[in-house]
Amino acid sequence: MSRKGTKKDNANNKAGLLQKKIADLTAEDLDNLELPLGTASRPYPMWGTVVVDEDGHQSIEQRLGAVKDDEEPLRLYSERKYEEVIGMMYRDMPTPSMMPMQKDILEMLKPESKNRIYFMKGDPGAGKSFLGGLVGRAQSERPVEIFDCGGKNMNDLLFEMVLDFGKGDALPQAIDKRLAAGAIEPLSYGLLKNGLPEKYIEETEDGKLVIDWEGLKESGTENVEKAYAVLTKVSKLEGLDSAGGNALGMNSQYGLAIRDFIEGNFSTYDEYNKSKEGTDNALQTFLQFANGEIDECTVVNPLKNKDQTSGPSEFTFRREDTKLGWGIVMTGNAVEDGTTTRSLNKSVYSRLTPVTIPKPSLMDWQHRICQIMTGLPVSTLYRTFKDKADKDPEQFTEMLLYWRQAGLSEEQKANIPQIHTSLLKNWKNVIEASEKLAKFYKGWAELTDPDKALIKDGNLVDEVDEEYQKEVSIDFRKVIQHIQYAMPIRAKMSRANPSDDVDFNPKSWAAEPAKRIKRQKESIERNFGTRLTDLLADKLYETAGGAGKPGLYKHLKELMKQCGLKDLHLQEGAHSSAKSVESALNINLFDTTDLNEQVKLAQKMFADYVRESNPEVKATDDNAIVTVAQMKETLERVKTHLSEDAPVFLIPNTDPETLSSNPFVTAEKIDVADEKNREFEPVTEELVDHDAFMMTLAFPKAADQNLKAVWDKENNLALLLMKSNYAQKRIDLESDIEELKAAKNAAAPSTDETDGVSGPTGGAFGDDDTLVEKQKELLDLLKKEAAQLKDFNQPTDEVDTYMKELRKEIKAAGGDIEDETRTVTPFTGDVILDDDVKIAENDSDTGIGATTVVVKSVNENGEAKAVPVHIIVNNSSKKTLVVGGAASDRLSTLFREVGVRHINRDDQNAAAQLRDALADIMRGASEDTRNNVKSALLFRNDPVGVEESKIIEHNEKASMEDILLSYEPYLGKYLVANKQAPRQM
Repeated sequence: MSRKGTKKDNANNKAGLLQKKIADLTAEDLDNLELPLGTASRPYPMWGTVVVDEDGHQSIEQRLGAVKDDEEPLRLYSERKYEEVIGMMYRDMPTPSMMPMQKDILEMLKPESKNRIYFMKGDPGAGKSFLGGLVGRAQSERPVEIFDCGGKNMNDLLFEMVLDFGKGDALPQAIDKRLAAGAIEPLSYGLLKNGLPEKYIEETEDGKLVIDWEGLKESGTENVEKAYAVLTKVSKLEGLDSAGGNALGMNSQYGLAIRDFIEGNFSTYDEYNKSKEGTDNALQTFLQFANGEIDECTVVNPLKNKDQTSGPSEFTFRREDTKLGWGIVMTGNAVEDGTTTRSLNKSVYSRLTPVTIPKPSLMDWQHRICQIMTGLPVSTLYRTFKDKADKDPEQFTEMLLYWRQAGLSEEQKANIPQIHTSLLKNWKNVIEASEKLAKFYKGWAELTDPDKALIKDGNLVDEVDEEYQKEVSIDFRKVIQHIQYAMPIRAKMSRANPSDDVDFNPKSWAAEPAKRIKRQKESIERNFGTRLTDLLADKLYETAGGAGKPGLYKHLKELMKQCGLKDLHLQEGAHSSAKSVESALNINLFDTTDLNEQVKLAQKMFADYVRESNPEVKATDDNAIVTVAQMKETLERVKTHLSEDAPVFLIPNTDPETLSSNPFVTAEKIDVADEKNREFEPVTEELVDHDAFMMTLAFPKAADQNLKAVWDKENNLALLLMKSNYAQKRIDLESDIEELKAAKNAAAPSTDETDGVSGPTGGAFGDDDTLVEKQKELLDLLKKEAAQLKDFNQPTDEVDTYMKELRKEIKAAGGDIEDETRTVTPFTGDVILDDDVKIAENDSDTGIGATTVVVKSVNENGEAKAVPVHIIVNNSSKKTLVVGGAASDRLSTLFREVGVRHINRDDQNAAAQLRDALADIMRGASEDTRNNVKSALLFRNDPVGVEESKIIEHNEKASMEDILLSYEPYLGKYLVANKQAPRQM
């Protein structure tokens, strides 16, 4: 039988092997326990020294690599199943800087290793006890002991004093009974409250005292002696000392170190150098045994017979009695952590050789941030498996999801936060966001470090000192606090607006307010990025700006901006394709590398819409409406449209007879701004249904296609405005020319008077210079118009003919035609190339596009009317604002999930909602940009019931909310349903 087969057959026969003496374990036992970590086909990330070749020179560097050795991988001896261990090791992987320590600990726990103790120290929150706990949990299912050494007597590790309440714990029960009844003497109550160790007592809100008797029993020698004295007094005061069975005594027993050695347990002694100074002298020979210096040592119990106590006299540690599971990790904080942290004596340092954890690198910060956000160190896994991840992102997603739940029980899998799964499916966003967050947190930590802060800005000397550094302590624990706080959806603050619809009727305030807006279900991940970055902005103010440190606050705000945390994207001309942390972590429902899941989501969304819009469809099975295969084919066809820039609209097909084969039908846009459509009269019944069009704006791929088709490359509006502007310029110049001609004709003498006078431009009648110059000016204008028409791919026949005739007139008047080959710059007047036109055509450097389409709305009586749907997009932040009619609860939820902000124009609170939505989508926009967006909307919308002569004045006073909520379409883009989509769209 193969070795692999043997392990599989004996997978359930490992229990108790770690608690056997190493000398008693057979080769088969060791083989069953041994689990490889880091083989050729399953590498395990590792940090260490490598030789790097650069330009023919070799250097020794610290780099991220991997253990990938079939012959000598890392070996972990565990009673757990392989999948459980591999899941833990990938999920709880230490930061790159601490990976060598993990490797050392695993090497220490090999059967052949005599050294069974490892000491590491570093800054608080670095992950020291986390690593110790990981190794202990990976070994077995037994509870992991993490012993807090802070303020403790270290000799208690060998022998400790315990309370003895006798059979049945009669004394504790008697005291509890009196406490519960409120029948205990006030003096006794005071002794218990103030005399027992705080850790083991709690006073409830109603003034009752609760005592943790089990914890108190083994609370350490000092606490036990203190408790014994208090309880002895209370027992006498209450008259319990004379009652039978109320025994109270003290005994000594083996401490944790001896118990662990006997049982073969792995323990972490946390914050060892915060223990009481001078209390570890009895440990010295034990430490020599633990580190392999000596093979036997005997420790004597100093507590035996103390105060008439009983207990063991001594204990002998022997190498041959060592169990495979026995090992100790000791942790300590840096000495500068505070007064409770002490420097150990030289002999301890010599025997334990503590390893100092480096300050977190950017890679460490990113690793830990990913771990906290997703449950996996995504950035480190990506760096380790980069080539495969880039080549096959979907397969990498599958591996991430596997590692996240490997070895977990069904209950544990069910308890994985949904946001973890969503973020892992969007791992590219996670990597991009975590890299920026890592730079931010590292920079924040440095700005609150007195030594490093002064290097950046000497003026911070009065704001950043050691005490302040301790107070804010920017470390991994802060990351945990921030991310965990940002996970749940919470109430958010909006900027106050003087025009908000505030209820100022005192009489109405006594009653509960009406719920104007029905609460829509929203996934946690949809706006996680916004919540997290808002929280960080608040924390910067709380710890710096609000703490009287303006210089530091200024630096921190600049750091936040440099690291790209918030969507401050509308500084014109400063766009980048890189996402902010906010936008990267605001996860869209369909933002996933898993195509199959995207197709399933699309299938459900489409089936729900069909059932909602067509009562004739009774099927509850989504596959009965459209299969996954059909939906996948549809999405592929839409993808083809996107790549071809086809200006086709896709609308859901609700015809039960054909929708299974053609889930979508096509529609066309008729733009009245186009000259050929100027006389178009829409038939309302033929327009696309409002609800159908709105549904597509939340649908994967179809939303991209329809938003692209809303703004095609024809530039009808820009062309119309250009022609209108040139026409006006022509009229002005032609009027001037006609006046000059008329003046010339009026001043010309009769034929008799001109006999013998030469030339039409000379003589006593003056010359034609002014007229010729004006004609040349018109010719230049026509050249520019022709050049711009060519830019728009428009015919220039009319302009060419006009220029030909004009040249003849200029020559006839004695003028010269300048060089025709010179470059002509198109006219750049007030309208043609202004940004409001570019915004209307979605071609602005601001990244903003704004327009209006016209669809039909059908009321409950079946009556149809044309209605506008206003669309504003922010291409930088990938946000969309849609102002239209009402949407179903289902569609409203979908809009939230895909990042579309929908405003129902008929909602009584629409204006306030719209102000908030406009502020969000145009965050950071200049006043000019806001005015240009308003102007772009006015190109296609007019006020209702306003005299034509007063429209301009009315528009100047109108707000953007007025335009979007009450204006009617002018030069509309009508969406007309035309035909069923063929199989190959």
